[in-house]
Amino acid sequence: MSGEFPRTRECQLDDEILNLIWARKMAWSHAADRLGANIGRARALLLALGCVGAVFETLAATAFARDEAVRTASAAAGSVCLAVATYVGSQWLTGAATRAWTLSRSVSEALKAEFYLCRARCGPYAADDRAALLNAKTAEIEEAGADLAAQLAAAAPGGEAPPGDLDQAAYVATRVMGQVSRYLRPTAQRYARRVGLLRALAIGCGGLATVIGAVAACLSATPGWGGSDSGLAAWVAVLTTIGASIGAYISEKRYDFLILAYVNSARRLETLANEWRAHAGRMDQPSWDMFVRSCEDVIAGTNQSWMAKLMQPGA
Repeated sequence: MSGEFPRTRECQLDDEILNLIWARKMAWSHAADRLGANIGRARALLLALGCVGAVFETLAATAFARDEAVRTASAAAGSVCLAVATYVGSQWLTGAATRAWTLSRSVSEALKAEFYLCRARCGPYAADDRAALLNAKTAEIEEAGADLAAQLAAAAPGGEAPPGDLDQAAYVATRVMGQVSRYLRPTAQRYARRVGLLRALAIGCGGLATVIGAVAACLSATPGWGGSDSGLAAWVAVLTTIGASIGAYISEKRYDFLILAYVNSARRLETLANEWRAHAGRMDQPSWDMFVRSCEDVIAGTNQSWMAKLMQPGA
């Protein structure tokens, strides 16, 4: 019994180290979620304020033009909306905000990848000192986000429980297929539905603008109307602007790129999983290391591609 105690105690210490590292990973993930949510809400608010502001400004110039008090109130509301939109953009849609979001997500995903490499006993983590190796690697990864201490401190504690040791089957089911079924494909489907709805709204605005424009042209050419289109032409401009704003929002969110990247990554991970199934139980350590590294490279490539896309000018 005395010979087993040191090994048991060592395992307990390893678990404590790994649990602490996972908690730090979750803190980075929570920070990235919060920063990303702030940017997402700011973009949606910017779109809404721009559209509502344009509507109020047009109402002031058309429907409410004869009522001085209502016209003034409508014009003021439009000006307030546009002013708030400018403020929101200057405060939350900055290069620094995007960098903080992408950097915190990069650190979180890098820590997660190393953690799974450790739990799957891949490469250097097949050795007995894997907890110490992971601890050193964690410190190296976190150094890149050292200037995000304030965002990390504000992150909510707790979250997803850390995975335990993973044999080959568990790694494939939890990490590889879990990434496909719980994240990549559902996210791609959610984005596709969102893009479909937004594009339908943009097309609807364009179609309505076309109809109103035709009506305005007819009214202007009708003698009984005195050559007036009753302010309809102004609404053509508003609807066209709203449609263009929705299109710009889709472009800024990089939905089309993300859908393609997630679907392709899911396909590549499924191919790797099938490769493992074809050789299940016959993989030696070098082959296993290569397989796990290939899976992690696909996952890392997905994250790096969308983060690089977001950091491009105009993101």
